[in-house]
Amino acid sequence: MSSSNSYILSSKTTQAKTNTDLQKITHDLNNILNNILNGLDSIKDNIDSNNVANELLKKVKSQAQLASEIICEISDSSSIKKTKNVVSLNKIVEDSIYLFNVEENKNQKIIYTNNCEEDFILANYTEIKRAILNILINAKEAKIDTYISIELNQISNNNIELSIKDNGPGINSDNLLKIFSEGFSTKSVDHPINKGLGLSIVKEIIEEHNGNISVDSNPGNGTLFKIIFPLFKKEKPKKTFNNKTIIIAEDDQFQREVLKDLLCSLNIKTLAAANGEEVLKFLNSHYPDLIIIDKSMPIMDGLECIEIIKEKSLNIPIVLTSGSDIELYKMNRNITEILRKPYNFEMIQNILERLL
Repeated sequence: MSSSNSYILSSKTTQAKTNTDLQKITHDLNNILNNILNGLDSIKDNIDSNNVANELLKKVKSQAQLASEIICEISDSSSIKKTKNVVSLNKIVEDSIYLFNVEENKNQKIIYTNNCEEDFILANYTEIKRAILNILINAKEAKIDTYISIELNQISNNNIELSIKDNGPGINSDNLLKIFSEGFSTKSVDHPINKGLGLSIVKEIIEEHNGNISVDSNPGNGTLFKIIFPLFKKEKPKKTFNNKTIIIAEDDQFQREVLKDLLCSLNIKTLAAANGEEVLKFLNSHYPDLIIIDKSMPIMDGLECIEIIKEKSLNIPIVLTSGSDIELYKMNRNITEILRKPYNFEMIQNILERLL
């Protein structure tokens, strides 16, 4: 074997090890964030209606979810667009404005008004932030001294509108017709933020979130973008879970206990296991309605345990939880559903509604 071939093999081996190490780190970090998010849900359910405390919990939870998005983006850039959570559009706008002000010079003024009581949407935080930043950068590049007005308005019981208006020179009619066409961009290609992100991709991102975007502009009168998203409506539980039994398999004791407490609050009988062998022991004397099992556990991991359960021809719905690599297991017919960590109580409840 030539030295060049040896170098290639060595490089591939090193890269494979790096990817494996990154997956382990991602798994561990997502476990920690999962503990934080579930712990926050548990605290929220056990405190009185203290507005200050609830507001603080919201902010901490938002930051934990943001950390999770960043971890996902680093570890698996190919699947980040597919990951959507219930997020505050107000929070995304505020974070976008903050990042824009940090990256840009100070020759701009942004006035932001939030007129909404409800502002939660089902979205990928990173993608929506990229779309908003791109519009702000376009406005900045159109004029040196930029004034941008941003408003958030609830336009119906089901929809929320984000409007972004600038005082730039406006867009002529020819460009206005093709502003969302592929390859068309009003900003320079070497800009440090959202490099190469044209308005066609912004439109694509918005539409992937079941929204729509429109633009109104006249030369000399600035430009107005309007983005409409469907509001996330939290449905009241349609089912009662009395007399239901769930086995939880999770090696992290804190995470196991918090999830158990959350399920018990729904009157679900919960059996907690630290590994796959303990799950199999429970199945000798119990027939649960659902199994929630972590992929990575000592002694016997989740995937090995699932194989044995299916060999026993036990027709039990199984939810696999994982901090990474969820795409690899979606085609596994033995798994009913995959839940990516960190998950929250709403995500768990949604699964219970469908599977129990």
